[in-house]
This record gives sequence, structure tokens and C-alpha cells, in this order.
Amino acid sequence: MPVMRFFNKSKSLMPVSGGGITVLSGTGSVVQPSVAVEPVLGAAEPQAIPTAEIRTTDDLPSFVRVIYDELGMAQSLRHQLCPVLVEEGVGGARGKFALILLAEMQHSDVTEEILRQSRLHYEPATPFVYTAAPQVMTALSRGVEGRARRAATAVPGARNANALWQTFLAAAQFALREQASDIHFEAKDNSDLSQIRFAIDGHLVSPPEFQIRTGDLLDMLGHVWQKGKGGSQGMFSRILPQQTSVRAEVDSVPLVFRWASMQSADGHVTVMRVNREKATTNEVDFVKDLGFFQQQADVIDRCTMQMGGGVVLVGTVGSGKTTTAHAVMQRLPAWMNKMSIEDPVELMARGTHHFSVSRQLDGANREDDPFIVAKRQLKRMNPHFVMIGEVRDFESAGLFRDVAGAGLRALTTVHAPSAVAATDRLADSELRIPRSVLATPGFVNLYVYQALLPKTCDCGHHGDEAKHILGAAKLHQIEKLFRFDVDGIRLRRLEGCDKCRRANLPDLNGIRGRVMAAEMFEPDELDLMFIRDARAIELQAHQREKRETGFDVPDCTGKSVFEVAMYHVYAGTVDPREAERILSLDGYEQRLKRMLNRVQGGVA
Repeated sequence: MPVMRFFNKSKSLMPVSGGGITVLSGTGSVVQPSVAVEPVLGAAEPQAIPTAEIRTTDDLPSFVRVIYDELGMAQSLRHQLCPVLVEEGVGGARGKFALILLAEMQHSDVTEEILRQSRLHYEPATPFVYTAAPQVMTALSRGVEGRARRAATAVPGARNANALWQTFLAAAQFALREQASDIHFEAKDNSDLSQIRFAIDGHLVSPPEFQIRTGDLLDMLGHVWQKGKGGSQGMFSRILPQQTSVRAEVDSVPLVFRWASMQSADGHVTVMRVNREKATTNEVDFVKDLGFFQQQADVIDRCTMQMGGGVVLVGTVGSGKTTTAHAVMQRLPAWMNKMSIEDPVELMARGTHHFSVSRQLDGANREDDPFIVAKRQLKRMNPHFVMIGEVRDFESAGLFRDVAGAGLRALTTVHAPSAVAATDRLADSELRIPRSVLATPGFVNLYVYQALLPKTCDCGHHGDEAKHILGAAKLHQIEKLFRFDVDGIRLRRLEGCDKCRRANLPDLNGIRGRVMAAEMFEPDELDLMFIRDARAIELQAHQREKRETGFDVPDCTGKSVFEVAMYHVYAGTVDPREAERILSLDGYEQRLKRMLNRVQGGVA
């Protein structure tokens, strides 16, 4: 008699008689078993059965306990396979078991062996096989109980490091697939469950499958911290502020995660910026890849290539400054000796020497300058271009001043609300670059302020439909302020389409990617005098006087970042309501009125 196998290795999972495979929607805890299908002996092609993941621990079926130890399962397997006892045996009858596993383990010889051993002790339940997401498997391996048991008793020896790393990789894989810019690990002291959230296209979303036990989340962070380099402390702390960089390969893509963490009032928050470690091309196209206007790309090229002086990239958190800086470094010619000083190094630009600086975040050794070695050595190493990762204190600002003031090409980033306001930021009491230095011709060649806005999917409302939704008053306001044709405006469709809808992420419907809005100014002699004399109002007014093109032309000269964003509204790539995340139309109109009043009053 032929031996019946539990799995057909060329096809999908096949049940034994009386079994079945659970199909779950991932949106609730109701389990709906599929119809069991008997294998047809001698058939060339056995019938396939669809499967779906258990996406959260709430979707787990009721079970009495896990039976790892009864089957002698190794710790290394427990985050991949989990046999559970669904029903105790009564009156001499054998109990019933089920198997919860990762989808890729369906056709494994190991799985067949676990099934064989389980059948020696128990009968298969109906259904008896479930597939689960990696974070669910990790929770099981670390002691999550079935809904039928409420006692929170941990499984002895279930806490294995491999399962913790797999949970992190599951979050990283989701971030890579959905193009998330950041991962937020938010541990709550007053809750048994905590959430991993993702920043995607400018929105922070909370997929239900990444709600995990608070203790598991903290243990996972402790394990991942040990893999970091350039960390501020030797061990993970949920209390101290910490930073490091963690590298991992996810779906064959090398990624680097910039770690920043602090204790919150009700728990702990770790935020990891997600970056690709290796660029896919030798040169990044500023227009096609980053979304700059061609005119802006030409300005960046001109200012980074000219001999001496700095370029300052400005923006708020998450505005893409690091990505732009990395693109600049890759775009520079190969004959240059390029160097980068960062705290810590995040991305590796081809042809660039990267140097990492690590320092304490708690103020320890505050009098020591962590950049002193770079200041003493850089100019002796014959650099053609030097990037200072971020100016955020007196020491890092001092390094930028030292490099740009020495006549070398320099690049840095800084947090400020606009390109014009970056001059005040660099001169403030924290960064302390003297205004006399900032006003020196050739010290800073270009200030770039950039913002990222959600890009409206092609399915968006347009034409009369968009006009009706937006309303006559808003349309009239846009036409009055910007004097362009509003027929091309496209609004986000909240129900989305097949291109923009994502599983379990309804908040992102109608959005597909992000687009760059950037303002720039190259200081002229009058600008430098205004900077020297701290005349910010006059400096801003002088920038507006430089505008020569309409708001429907892809040219940023003399335009604010909001005015550049309105070009994307005109082009139908940004919903005007999303552009108002930078500045409301009412606020913009009031600014224009105040500026006009100052001019008429003779102030400017």
C-alpha cells in the first residue's frame, strides 16, 4: 500500500482525511475553515487549497497549550513551526492537535516529521494547519496562549534570540515592501500590547498585525541593539536616550537603520530611519529619482562643483535631506577625493570615505569636541569635497565652518523652517556661526529647503468632480492667489484603486509615493548684508523680488516652498489640501497682505 504524504512538495499543502487548512481574512478573530479536500491517489495533479496568514495574535485559534517540549523540538525551529494542543483527550480518547507555521515551511521535510510525531500522540483537529505571519510565530515561541487559556504562563525556554531577530526582520520587510521611511517601536508600560508603526508617504500607520506583546517588543529591541555599530552605550537601555546604526539584509536588499530612542511618559519609543545601504545606480538623477525641477538640479550641480564654499540642505525631520545629500555625493565626479563625517554614518556613497563620530547623548564629556580629530586631519588628507552629516550643535557647526571657511567644497544639513531662516539658525546661540562669517562671500553658496508631499494617485478626482468637492470659494482663492488654470487639479480619492490600495492600510488610499517641493536661494551681495545685519524680514522680501516666472512654471527662483508645492497642485500631482500641510491658503494670503502693507508703509 503506498505511503500517504502530508505534503506535496511541488504543490500546496494537502490535508489528511478529516483535516483542512484555515483561511483567514486578517481583519478579525473569526476563523473560517476551508472545505477539506481528500488527496486523490494516483492523480497527476492534486487539488490545491488556498491559504492565508494569521496576521495577528488575535486571529489565533483557541488552543490549550503548545507542545514543543513533548515533541522535543529544538529552540531554533520554534519561530517557524508551532504544534498546539487544541483539545484535551477525555475518557481515554486521544486529544486533538493543530500546526501553526510560516508559509514557507508548508513543504518542508521538518514539517512532515513534526506532523508524523504529533499524530503518534494526538488526532488532527479540523482544521489542523494554519499559516501565520513571522511576528505571530515569534509571539507563540515566547509564550502567547490560545484564547481558551487566560493564564499568562510563559513557555519555559521559549525566549530565543532567533525569534526576536525574525520579528525585527518581519517589520523591516514590511517597511521595505511598503517603502516606509521610518519604523516606530512604541512600548507602553500600562498595556500588555504595544504597537509597531510605520511612516509611509508622510503618514504614520498602525498595521494590526504589528501589535505585539510589550515584553516581546522590549526584548526584541534589546537583541537588535547588540547588532548595532557606533552605539552611544554598550547595552540597550529603555531609559537613556540612545543612537546607533543597524545593518540587515532584507529580501536580498542591504538596509541600514538609524536608531534613535528615548523614554516616554508611559513607556519607551525607538524610531529607526530606513535607508538602502547600497545605491542601485552610479549616479542619482535629481529630476527623475528625487523630483527636483531641472532648473533646481542645474543650480545644485553648479554650486557643488564650484571651487570652495558650502551648500546647506534645510528641512524638518523626514524631509529627505539625508537622501539628497547622499545623491549629491554619488553625483560628484570620480576624480574627487570625497569624505563624509557623520554622527553616525547612515549611508555608504560609492567613492566616498566615510568617518563615523559617536558621542554620549546624556551630556557626558560635554567639554570635549568629538570632531577635533577631523578638524586637525581633514585638510592634510587632500579632500576635494567634505560632507558633514548634520549641523546640530556648536561642535558640528564648527566643523562645517572650518571646512567651508578653508576654501573647500562642503555640504551639510540643518533643521530649520525655511531656506532663508537657515541663516538665523546657523547664527543662533546653539550653533554659533558668527554672522560676519555667514555674510562672507563664498562661505555658503546655496541654501536648499525641501519638503516631501504625498503624491495623488491617478485615480484621484479631477475636472468638474474635483471642483465640486473642493468648492467654489477654495477654487476662487487659488485662482486669485496663484493665477493659474485650476482645470488640472486632482484630489485624492479616499476609497483608492487597485494601484494605490494596500492591505490593512486604508489611511493610504489615494496616495502613491511622494513628490519633492524645494525652495532655494543663492545669496547675492544684498542678501549677505541682510544676513550680516540680522534683517530677516528684508531678506525674505528681497527673495520675493527675484521671482520672474508664474506659479505654473517649474522654476523655484524667488518662490517659497509653499509656492513650489502649488506648482505640483497645478500639475495635478499633489492634492491642494495636502499642500496646505506646509501652509494654509488663508495663512498664505494673510502673509501677502502683511508684506504689501509693509511695502506701502515704507518699512521695506
